[in-house]
Amino acid sequence: MNELKEVQPGKTFTYGGVNWQVLEQAEGRALCLAVGSIGDKAFDKDNHNDWKESSLRKFLNEKFLEKLVKAGADKDALLPMELDLTADDGLDDYGKSTDRIGLISCEQYRKYRKLIASLNDWWWTITPWSTAANGYAYNVRIVYSDGALYGYDACYGNGGVRPLCTLNSSISVS
Repeated sequence: MNELKEVQPGKTFTYGGVNWQVLEQAEGRALCLAVGSIGDKAFDKDNHNDWKESSLRKFLNEKFLEKLVKAGADKDALLPMELDLTADDGLDDYGKSTDRIGLISCEQYRKYRKLIASLNDWWWTITPWSTAANGYAYNVRIVYSDGALYGYDACYGNGGVRPLCTLNSSISVS
């Protein structure tokens, strides 16, 4: 067991039964992305691309969070993080969301791209293509298996989910 603060960006560890990769360490916090997909889910069953209204947000911050805690994670170590919901075209009418578990944004993906391994299938980001105000209430940006960014309808249930979280970096991890 090591303290999370000893794990360098790009390196992996296990916490709450999930393998995570550190993207950044700063001010006693570690931004972490799941190494692999935790399964396939729709971004939103009703095909809305606003994270705050999505069924995936509800799942991650309720059932998935409970699963982490049952596997030994300390809920208080999963720090609330502010997630920017700015659309890929720059519209910001969805605002921000504060969650313990979220998804990576396209902006964050671009920043940490060299650290993030590709998967064999595509996976969701939190970033909408555009917003309902611009006539695009359904399309969400995804990371394709080759690492390129594309977009799919939010209701597609075969999208991989790689949770993002901010952890207290003083916790013990394996």
